[in-house]
Amino acid sequence: MTYYHGTQVASLKPNSLIEPGHPPKSYTRDPQGLVFFADNTDFACYWGCEGDEEGARLGSYAGCHVYEVEPTGPICPDRGVATGQVGEGNFQSKFPLKVIREV
Repeated sequence: MTYYHGTQVASLKPNSLIEPGHPPKSYTRDPQGLVFFADNTDFACYWGCEGDEEGARLGSYAGCHVYEVEPTGPICPDRGVATGQVGEGNFQSKFPLKVIREV
């Protein structure tokens, strides 16, 4: 399966690691110690640029960067999103994500 991580950070290079515990927009420490990702680019971009009200109003997230990623450890469904809701297909891990490429 292919996974994606969305963020407003434009400087991620192939083989770099996205460490757990950083919200996608600010990369400041998050006490949860998790990294979030999705199985499709739409969810990755939505969650990665959540809070971009202008982008949402215009129906696009021009400032969002979506990266194909590879989990480096065990993953599980995002427990913050109930099954069957809009967030199905979202995942979390306590392990870093390895950047494959920007999509």
